[in-house]
Amino acid sequence: MNTLWQDLRYGVRMFMKKPGFTAVAALTLALGIGANTAIFSVVYSVILRPLPYQQPDRLVMIWEQETRNGRDYPTSPATFLDWRERNGVFEDVAAYEDGAISKRARFFLTGGNEPERIWGARVSVNLFSLLGVRMALGRGFLPEEEEPGREQVAVLSDGLWRRRFGADPELIGKTIRLNDQNYTVVGVAPPGFKFTYPKATDLWTALPMGPRERANRGEVAYKVVSRLKPGVALEQAQVGMSNLMRAMEREHPKAYRNTVARLAPLHEDLFGATRRPLSILFGAVGFVLLIACVNVSNLLLARAAGRTREIAVRAALGASRFRLVRQLLVESVLLSLIGGALGLLLSLWGRDLILRLMPATAPRGDEIMIDHWVLGFTMLLSMTAGILFGLAPAMQSSKPDLIESLKAGAKIATADPRARRMRNLLVISEVALALVLLAGAGLMIRSLWRLRQVGLGFNPNNLLAMQFTIPRHKIKDKFYESDFTKRALGRIKSLPGVAHAASSSSIPLRGVDYHMGDVEIVGGPRNAPSKIRNSKWRVVSPDFFRTMEIRLIKGRFFTEGDVRTALKVAIISEALARQYFPNEEPLGQRLMIHENDPSEIVGVVADARYTDPTRPVEPAMYEPLDQQSVDPTVLVARATADAMNLAPAIKQAIWAEDKDQPVENIATMEQIVAASIADTRFYSSVLLVFALSALALGATGIYGVVSYGVAQRTHEIGVRLALGANQRDIFRLVAQQGMITVVIGVIIGLAASLALTRVMKTLLFGVSATDPMTFAAIAVLLTGVALLACWIPARRATKVDPIIALRYE
Repeated sequence: MNTLWQDLRYGVRMFMKKPGFTAVAALTLALGIGANTAIFSVVYSVILRPLPYQQPDRLVMIWEQETRNGRDYPTSPATFLDWRERNGVFEDVAAYEDGAISKRARFFLTGGNEPERIWGARVSVNLFSLLGVRMALGRGFLPEEEEPGREQVAVLSDGLWRRRFGADPELIGKTIRLNDQNYTVVGVAPPGFKFTYPKATDLWTALPMGPRERANRGEVAYKVVSRLKPGVALEQAQVGMSNLMRAMEREHPKAYRNTVARLAPLHEDLFGATRRPLSILFGAVGFVLLIACVNVSNLLLARAAGRTREIAVRAALGASRFRLVRQLLVESVLLSLIGGALGLLLSLWGRDLILRLMPATAPRGDEIMIDHWVLGFTMLLSMTAGILFGLAPAMQSSKPDLIESLKAGAKIATADPRARRMRNLLVISEVALALVLLAGAGLMIRSLWRLRQVGLGFNPNNLLAMQFTIPRHKIKDKFYESDFTKRALGRIKSLPGVAHAASSSSIPLRGVDYHMGDVEIVGGPRNAPSKIRNSKWRVVSPDFFRTMEIRLIKGRFFTEGDVRTALKVAIISEALARQYFPNEEPLGQRLMIHENDPSEIVGVVADARYTDPTRPVEPAMYEPLDQQSVDPTVLVARATADAMNLAPAIKQAIWAEDKDQPVENIATMEQIVAASIADTRFYSSVLLVFALSALALGATGIYGVVSYGVAQRTHEIGVRLALGANQRDIFRLVAQQGMITVVIGVIIGLAASLALTRVMKTLLFGVSATDPMTFAAIAVLLTGVALLACWIPARRATKVDPIIALRYE
């Protein structure tokens, strides 16, 4: 320990004597370590951090899987009860029903300043105990509260309790108004508890389990979570559930034909989709650190040339090679710890930048923080980096030529061929690493550009969209929703600044898009299918296409005359017409969208993109609002100026019809379009930052090596100039030396990129993972930057004064 302490003190004195070297090396490391720490904070929070439940590794989701298409579905109430009561592998099984798939789980809170739709869930009474969650206030649900007809109770999230009720501790036992009914608040969940992801749940009510539920095997709305028994592995549980499903199929063959139970760890089920893209980012930022380490290694090699005599004297006085290597590694680790401390500060800024770039829908974004695990990672990374970049220079310097080094006296030793080869190898490696990063970023940027070029089929400019759901308890008849919507639209159209307004059952790039089964084409066109399969079905008000500016191909739009007592009509999309009426006139054809009530096709409109831009446009059919009873759910308004300025007036117009009607998800269509490509934009932006950092570090490294070579060859250059060499010859000599290593690095980097970018193919759109145009552009860019880095010291070499150079030597 005494020797180690001496090495540390000596290292500090050495760094203080060379503040310029210390600052450059520490800042270079800080960039690499800071970027890695920032990304690790995201990876750890999303992928590695355990869920905030008791023994989360034993929590498993159970899905009904359709064997014919491999898709997972929620299950029915009766199936859940069979799973809970008849399995032999789970300690407990719970179910929940959320508003994403069930109208029964949509809650409307009234009684405050504004009506509010609450993201809630109906849960079996054992959910909280299964997860091991204790209430911050009050209690969870009691077993008897599962019985239908009992007093309705609710548990609030900490966020809703604070936001809506001012964190009132006396709220327990009081009633709140949900869906125009009284619910007694029995508990408040602990801070940070959210179930389900990715959207935080604000309220839970008890899920009834009466005779009706026990007989219901057709309605699939229950998501099921379970806890494995101690000692039972996931594979054993899968076998046990497969056996149970076979027994249930024998008892109810119609309900479970072509159906199996699929088990998935809860953490994997929630966040598995983010594992690959985040792993790619983590690997990319690792390249930045490697390049930083290469740069510092080159700095240490250059510094070692000035310490040749010192190392030789130590060796001559009896220091072993191990002792010399240890001293040099202690200095390297000390330098890396300084860089790590600066990198930690940099990572705080980097984390904030990532959070700003991260899509709003990203899971666990609010949990990303720099905690003790991240601090430990930074410390470990710093020490590893110190060993990584210090080992090669230490091994190189610890074996000096004693006679030559001591003979040199006070002079700086001439260039060591071994050190020069080592520096060239390091430059080659950082050029190759930088090219891999640049290639990845280039592919992502091209994907983002392609996504932005995808035709939407509508005009998003000056268009405002908002969602509303009419509470079930207010619906008095089958046309209540459409009548309410028409009245609200009448008020909205009269507002100043509104050019057009309309409603729809769904909106492009957001919300639920209704899926139709088989739709018969009455009469059937010749040489074409007689049924339309797997199309989308949308209900819209007459002005919808004008408001969205969806182009009419042929026929007409809906009109105010298309009422419920008139002839049933429909409009189809261009994709549907092309697929099902390739050689027929679609206008006048009749579709059996609803049983025994055909609708005549009166128009064909351009395809509008309702799914994200990475997926193909699906065939669709539209029906008029007045002829259907579906919940419209969406209002759109085209403004004459800034669309967002209309939001307050439109909300007031809706509340003039019903003061308790919530309005949510207000956004301009431009914001919705941007959100649809947010994931690609996030990964592209982060990779671009890393790639530019790698490019800057690579250029700095090349410049440093070539500059150091010029300094070492000053005498040689002076001799050449004295013997008649011109400036062009000197420039070519120096630039050629640097560019040879660059070209080798580019070739190796291209080969590595062709192999490594294949892992990105799931993130790309409209571009191949081996796109030759991207690779060629990146190679040219990197070569150009490297040429510039070589040009500066090469030009300086041409200015060497032969007399001064020879006199100095």
